[in-house]
Amino acid sequence: MPKPLKTSGIVYEFKAFVNRGSVVDVAVAFVMGATFKTVIDAVAGDGKDNQGILGGLVGAVLNFLMVSTVMFFVIKAYGRFRDVKAEETTNDLLKSIRDELRELNNK
Repeated sequence: MPKPLKTSGIVYEFKAFVNRGSVVDVAVAFVMGATFKTVIDAVAGDGKDNQGILGGLVGAVLNFLMVSTVMFFVIKAYGRFRDVKAEETTNDLLKSIRDELRELNNK
């Protein structure tokens, strides 16, 4: 039987760090920037004869569009996961408040 994760320690802190929105935003920006760099490199070339630039440019643009689409769906799924998680937490908090109020009213 696997051990339950502790609520403290390096693993828990790392998961909390990664689940912050800013880390995900930076990761997306890094991936999109690296992909866009290939488009810029295809346009700028390497300073040599640019007769075959069109094929490389089309390939780089298609690659950028595919990566952008995949990143969009990944971020959309991540956003849904975060929203559901926050909603469950809010519901749990409201239930505990309700239970506390019931206990106070019964005294």
